[in-house]
Amino acid sequence: MVNNPQIKKIEITASDAVAGYLLNNKRKKLAELEEKFSTTIIINGIIGQKTGEVTTNCTDSEGNRIVTR
Repeated sequence: MVNNPQIKKIEITASDAVAGYLLNNKRKKLAELEEKFSTTIIINGIIGQKTGEVTTNCTDSEGNRIVTR
């Protein structure tokens, strides 16, 4: 997904526990991916969301949604 050159922003919504884990334990790797692929990765945590429920929204530089597999 992140290697698609059209994608400039990836927004991930997950449970607060998953989001916390990503932000606290994987921030360095996320920053490396942002730099390598010239994209922005945003992690949102939702209190009460089930751990296995994750949504991803990818957009281009103009904010148009890009559908990924």
